[in-house]
Amino acid sequence: MALLKGAKKVLCVDVGKMQLDENLRNDTRIECYEECDIRGFKTPETIDLALCDVSFISLYCILEAILPLSDEFLALFKPQFEVGRAAKRNKKGVVMDKEAILNALENFKNHLKTKDFQILKIQESLVKGKNGNVEFFIHFKRA
Repeated sequence: MALLKGAKKVLCVDVGKMQLDENLRNDTRIECYEECDIRGFKTPETIDLALCDVSFISLYCILEAILPLSDEFLALFKPQFEVGRAAKRNKKGVVMDKEAILNALENFKNHLKTKDFQILKIQESLVKGKNGNVEFFIHFKRA
């Protein structure tokens, strides 16, 4: 999406390998860093907007690592990795407890504010997660 919106260059960081679509992998505007944990990623590049879509880890766990990368972020908030184990889920792991989701989202929003970030927008994703989880985009920048 970043390329479609005019990004001149995209740095893709993934702890996995061969996760990026081949067409994107062959795009000269993309630099792909595979088998690289974002918590150890460093770059001298100036990043205008950091896009963050992580799985199997809470945003809290990577936040300190990504904050030095940019002043503006668009992160995908995935409740299944943010609400904790006590929240009610269905057999596929989809979080069914809407109150727990909203509380987790509010807590994360408040956490960002303690880090001197301004929330620009929070929007529910039109596309559900792989198993049907509701996810949210959070756009924030340094205050």
